[in-house]
Amino acid sequence: MNDKYKKIDEKSKIITDLLGCKIDEGIRELIVLLNYNNIGTTQSCWGHKNWGEKFPWFDIKNEYHNNIENIIFDLEIETEKLEDTIRFYPKCKTLIKGRKEFNKLKDKLKQINN
Repeated sequence: MNDKYKKIDEKSKIITDLLGCKIDEGIRELIVLLNYNNIGTTQSCWGHKNWGEKFPWFDIKNEYHNNIENIIFDLEIETEKLEDTIRFYPKCKTLIKGRKEFNKLKDKLKQINN
């Protein structure tokens, strides 16, 4: 990929949330691709087996909603409007199926950039 992608990728390896946690490795590439495609993310999670949400999700700034609608239209992904962000999560709220659906989104974003 180009310099812009490399820069976003490198930043994604060190950025942390308010608790000091890095981006979950399983969702990191998707987050990099979203940001590379000018879809600014604010939070994300790859899902957990024994605690927290049992499915992956990510939040984007409201202003980027139109940038992603034409990409996810044929995927099993739902949205929820929060205060100043929009949360994206799989319609099937299970860990394995949810991750598969997010991997489909990742593959679509890769195709856009080839």
